[in-house]
Amino acid sequence: MAPRERDLMFVLGQGFGEHPVNRRQEALFRQGYGPLQINEELLTFYRQERSLDDIAEFLSRILDPETSLEARANDLHWLTRNAEMIT
Repeated sequence: MAPRERDLMFVLGQGFGEHPVNRRQEALFRQGYGPLQINEELLTFYRQERSLDDIAEFLSRILDPETSLEARANDLHWLTRNAEMIT
């Protein structure tokens, strides 16, 4: 029910996670998906919203005294990666 840009943000352009979509995968996706008319402003909004949600979640776990050192280190890695993508 959401605008297509909300789903397409994971495939087009900026990658999320440890295995972002490469150019070949994006081309194959576009071939299978068909013609796209993308609202770039909306796509950017959803990407930024997702980044802020991720940052809030990482900070919440990092600051939680019950979080293990290993989990805290992992969250700090992803927090740093998200911050680098924003700047």
